[in-house]
Amino acid sequence: MSVVLSEIPVVTAATGLSPVLPGGHLPWLTGLRQAALAAFQQQGLPHRRTEAFKYSFAALGVVGKLDFVPALIAGDATLEALPAALPAFDGHKVVLLNGSYAPHLSDRAALPAGVEVQPLASLLAHQPERLEGLLGSLVQYDEQPFAALASGLVDDGVVVLLEAGTVLDRPLHIVSITLTPGDAPVMAQPRLLIKAGAGSTATILESHVALGETETLSLPVAEILVEPNARLTHLKVRNDTAKALHVASRTVKVLAGGVYQAFALSLGGAVARDDIAVELAGEQAVAHLNGAYAARDYQHMDTTIHMDHAVPNGRSSQVYKGVLADHGRGVFQGKVTVRKGAQHTDGQQLHKALLLSESAEVDVKPELKIYADDVTCSHGAACGELDDEALFYLRARGLDEATARDLLIEGFLDDVVEQVEDDAIRTVLVGLVRAWLDARQEVA
Repeated sequence: MSVVLSEIPVVTAATGLSPVLPGGHLPWLTGLRQAALAAFQQQGLPHRRTEAFKYSFAALGVVGKLDFVPALIAGDATLEALPAALPAFDGHKVVLLNGSYAPHLSDRAALPAGVEVQPLASLLAHQPERLEGLLGSLVQYDEQPFAALASGLVDDGVVVLLEAGTVLDRPLHIVSITLTPGDAPVMAQPRLLIKAGAGSTATILESHVALGETETLSLPVAEILVEPNARLTHLKVRNDTAKALHVASRTVKVLAGGVYQAFALSLGGAVARDDIAVELAGEQAVAHLNGAYAARDYQHMDTTIHMDHAVPNGRSSQVYKGVLADHGRGVFQGKVTVRKGAQHTDGQQLHKALLLSESAEVDVKPELKIYADDVTCSHGAACGELDDEALFYLRARGLDEATARDLLIEGFLDDVVEQVEDDAIRTVLVGLVRAWLDARQEVA
């Protein structure tokens, strides 16, 4: 189902942006943007017949209705200091405001040799040849319509380049803040491009937060290449205000012997979707994707993953847990594809949800598509209420009902949070879960 771009307010507002976008003089970049918008026009916004969005098209319908203004023409977004609500991770820091690099809030001075972290707009202006053939090479525009829309307007973000054998001494913390300079809703499309050179090791954290009382739309797009025997740990935390929409697309390619280990914690916001595609493109490649989410009120949270085992001897796992309260709705779609000839594949997938009210809802769609005959693959899904016996056990030992329920909920989510190896990072994540529980108690 194609769509007329001029019928979508945000695209109408963006039609005159091409001449002022960074790198507008580069034929290859102009071609990339045009191809991305053409792919978006062909697909249009998700609708009820869009299989990949069957559970979320209605929640995302607001994208086509509100007059979101592209951040580039919405006016300067300024902050003097980072919001206290952001997780306090110890590490190198890069900050984006509405998708644009904020040098006064960033700290790249102490990066070790072999690690390069650059604003995307700066590279496009001064060394565009380094991005040609790399930027946009992994995004699957025909399967990720919002990534196509964001790519048509790509302007700034973060480029992380790790030389072969490099070890990043501390985590790199990329902070993406979306806010409205005025009263109009704002759209930003922060870009993240990571190339982990052969044998390199790094931990990269993303924090996404939306501020203010006006609607914001964040369309982050991440492209990640893990070269042979590299090890990349990638964590993402999203904690938005009530009117925020967050639709993220991530494409990962892991080459021979590479390891990609990811964790995501999703809290707050009105609508959130993480669209993740991982290709294990080399033998002995490994990908572990874990995550936790918690939704209350009328929040809608969707995680959609496609794990593609393209060659033999790959190993992957997906473990996600969600807590749904009030009218909160969760969606988990996890597909594992084992291509023909990809023998000795090990692909595991598990999703569990805890429903705290009768009006909460979770939709789970696990898929296995196997075209090889010597594999070990499984998927599982379960949802239910709090265990009455466990609740009784805690109350019998003097805990009030609210405290007992919170302990059980926290334990349910902590089980997957504990998979994060770094002690300091894990402590911060556990604190965010507890803060969500405390906020829920205050509302109740």
